[in-house]
Amino acid sequence: MKTLCKMRLNTDEKPDKALRKLLSFPKYYCRKCLRTAAEKGALCKPEKL
Repeated sequence: MKTLCKMRLNTDEKPDKALRKLLSFPKYYCRKCLRTAAEKGALCKPEKL
């Protein structure tokens, strides 16, 4: 799976369950693009919130 940092989210589509799980309760943010995720491995430069 690509990191969220490299993904382009299409606003017309509903996110699938795996993506919703990653985004629901964020514990990390990316120092590069400031996106958030629940898992460290989903971001390219993760930092704990």
